[in-house]
Amino acid sequence: MPTAELTVLFDVIRADFRREWAAGRRPRAGDYASTVPELFADPAIARELADLERTLAAESLTRTPPPGLHLDLNATLRGPVVTVLPPAADPDPEPVAFPNVGDTVAGFRLTGELGRGSFGRVYLAEQAALGDRPVALKVTARGGREAQRLARLRHTNVVPVHSVHDLPGLQAVCMPFLGRLTLADLVSDLRLTGSFAGASANTICNRADSTLRPAWRPPRPEPQPATVPAGVAAKLAGLGHVGRVLWVGERLAAGLAHAHANDILHLDLKPANVLLADDGEPVLLDFNLSYDTRTRDRDRAGGTLPYMAPEQLDDYRLGGTTRVDARTDLFGLGALLFELLTGRQPYALAAGRPDLAALAADRRRPPPSPRAANPAVPAAVDAVVRKLLAPAPADRYQSAADLQTDLARQRADLPLKFAANHSPAERLAKWRRRNPKAWVPVAFAATVAVSGLLGLEWRKQVAAVAVADATTAAGRLRAELPRLRADLTHTDDGQHTDDGQSAGERSAAITRGTALLAAHGLPDDPQWRSRPTLTALSADDRAATQDALGELALLLAFAETLASPDADGAARGRRWNDAAETAYTGRPLPRAVGEQRKRLGPDLLPPARQATDVPAVDLYLRAAVLLADGRPADAAGPLDELCRLAPDHFAGQFALADCLQRTSEGMRAAERFAVAAALQPADPRPHYHRGRLLAGQRRSAEAAAAFTAAIDRRAGCWNYHYDRAVVRKRTGDLTGASADLTKAADAGGPGGVVLPLRAEVLLAAGDAAGAAEAREAAAAHAPKTALDFLLRGRGKLPADPATALADFERAAKLAPHDPGVWLSLAHVLADRLGRPADALPAAEQAVRLAPADAMTWAARGVVRGRLGDRAGAHADADKAVALSADPAVLVRAACAVAATDADKAADLLTRAVKGGFRDRAMLHADPDLASLQQRADVRKLVGD
Repeated sequence: MPTAELTVLFDVIRADFRREWAAGRRPRAGDYASTVPELFADPAIARELADLERTLAAESLTRTPPPGLHLDLNATLRGPVVTVLPPAADPDPEPVAFPNVGDTVAGFRLTGELGRGSFGRVYLAEQAALGDRPVALKVTARGGREAQRLARLRHTNVVPVHSVHDLPGLQAVCMPFLGRLTLADLVSDLRLTGSFAGASANTICNRADSTLRPAWRPPRPEPQPATVPAGVAAKLAGLGHVGRVLWVGERLAAGLAHAHANDILHLDLKPANVLLADDGEPVLLDFNLSYDTRTRDRDRAGGTLPYMAPEQLDDYRLGGTTRVDARTDLFGLGALLFELLTGRQPYALAAGRPDLAALAADRRRPPPSPRAANPAVPAAVDAVVRKLLAPAPADRYQSAADLQTDLARQRADLPLKFAANHSPAERLAKWRRRNPKAWVPVAFAATVAVSGLLGLEWRKQVAAVAVADATTAAGRLRAELPRLRADLTHTDDGQHTDDGQSAGERSAAITRGTALLAAHGLPDDPQWRSRPTLTALSADDRAATQDALGELALLLAFAETLASPDADGAARGRRWNDAAETAYTGRPLPRAVGEQRKRLGPDLLPPARQATDVPAVDLYLRAAVLLADGRPADAAGPLDELCRLAPDHFAGQFALADCLQRTSEGMRAAERFAVAAALQPADPRPHYHRGRLLAGQRRSAEAAAAFTAAIDRRAGCWNYHYDRAVVRKRTGDLTGASADLTKAADAGGPGGVVLPLRAEVLLAAGDAAGAAEAREAAAAHAPKTALDFLLRGRGKLPADPATALADFERAAKLAPHDPGVWLSLAHVLADRLGRPADALPAAEQAVRLAPADAMTWAARGVVRGRLGDRAGAHADADKAVALSADPAVLVRAACAVAATDADKAADLLTRAVKGGFRDRAMLHADPDLASLQQRADVRKLVGD
């Protein structure tokens, strides 16, 4: 076979041998020689591998080898299984050291190792920021887009991603810890015992398989019996072997259908990549080789040889020129089901050098029959699997949803819809199982019996549909509620809001929440508790659903009054408040119901029954009201308590971060934004707000990365691109800044805001004519809102402070209660125009509007210091430091006292730099700190 198509087998073994040494294991040359003796019959090959062993032992090699063919010598499989990996972006990476159990990595304490492979390891870890919750942390040396693709998928049968963390030379992906048992364990059990795991089976091989399986393992003792997790046993109880396989296949088909609907192909379906979670649900793992069908360019479609479709083999062999699609995944699922049904793989691999063309040709023959290997497999199931393994994609199932339908119909003894069952005897048997008493000899009795049975069957089907519909509705409610909490209570909802929300986004959230309540009959149906959406649920699910409905109604009441602070908004709020009290019938009534009713109108009667403490609801609603009233410092208390009691409360973590940011607690705010981002990976707002916080701390590169993360999650927000352009300009990335400003303009950013910054970028790039043209165009765009004037003023500030002052004054008239506007006024007057006396009233107004904001006190202290008010400057600096230890606040406090107390100012600067303040150029250039520049300790601190 031409070497251009595939590395020879010895190259594979040599690369695998290096990988094992790099991972810390010490295989011997003889281990491989005994596996493929025909290859090592050549003395030269045996000698070369022995020489390599001596070299590696001498050098203690830690370099990860380039990917290619990966030889898995797992003794439970029949012969070597070769996994074909697409080429890495960096074929010769720098040596990397994986963390050890006991280390803390990116906020995760590593408590155990779940598995390891050639390019990474999976650890059992505790996430300290979220109450030490157990998670699986996948640490890899190969960069990839697995996490980005998984973040688009939200399905019970697809492993979710909580967060992604970049480490030196590594990437860490945080996922929930769902258990240790994979289908590979069950396949091993099937081979050992002839039985698939169920309620009575307790002989599962406890090999702790994981998403990353070792490339080589030394000989191991015989597997010892282990107990099947209770959830797995419960899900599979009462099913025969084939029934268990069908149930697993149906759930995997559902997960695949979701992935395919989101344009993701898995391309590496095999037993080791399916986890049986502790609750019994099969979960698709390891999307490392997945393919995003929306991209035009891609690597060759890798996979694991026994499960690869013929077109997938051709695609790899021919360098990515062959079409693969969702039907390629269905072939892999067919091979997996064949193995579960029979205990062996459908396509054997010959010993020696794998020939991809020969393997593809073999799979273009008529597919093998699982029924021939295991007579217990029904003819209909045989037809399903053979259709999945059809050589031509056009002859397979055309979608995972079609496969899911046929598997569900087979389990319900219904005729297949998409595959042909050619066994009349089985079709008749299925009909008789559906109608067990239809064979009554007396025609009248038969008619009565059939009618009764049909009615019973119909009632059973109606009940099953009701349970499914109720479970779906309850699941959708619980899935939507965490995001809706933030959407309905966040106070930014203008045309150009800080977090990129468009006008009416809160209205859209109100519409979503209203629809969820309407699905359960609230608020209009007095018989809503008798609806199947509630009665078909279990007692625990019914209670949880009622609690979620009540909380959602309270949130809608709050949002209606926030969106329309008039009589109509109050009327709608009262309606939802009444609905909340109704929803909590038979459940603890939160105090928030009565507290909200008092705010909606003094004429409203209190709730009809005694309220009690429901912390998750009461604390969050109390904080939301305080935030809406402009009291972030007061809101931080209940939010702190909420996050302590419920660390996975996304809206609480996000709101707490917002409070801390508003009160200049930047370091704590950054931590909370990171936690919020981990709880809702697809939400852009925590990333965006964290970017703004970092930008304010002059950590421009980190801010740009945070803005990029927000843009990746929500395209089309001009704010995101505008703010990234600001920090890119600051770092000298003028090309990137220009591109962002173009995107901001295309996304509807106001010309009066975007164009002034474009003029600065063009001028910095040496394009004076273009800058002048941009300024002229900006002048033609009349700002309308306070934010328009504020942003335009900030854009003009460096080049034309007098014009910027006019914009800030206009913004103050439009938004007189915004402390940020008054701080901008104080800044331009004191720092740019040299008028501290005129700046003092603006600074005092900012303090009055935001008495809990440390930065406003520090800013006023700077103005007072310039005016010679030593006592006032020191008092303001002390107040600012008491409110916040944020580095940016400490620097401003140092500026306030530098002229009158150099020692105190130097101490504040030292604390700021040690706390993470990185803009040394600003410390050099700030005129308030000029008196300190001759001090040796300050020169050492800021760098000469």
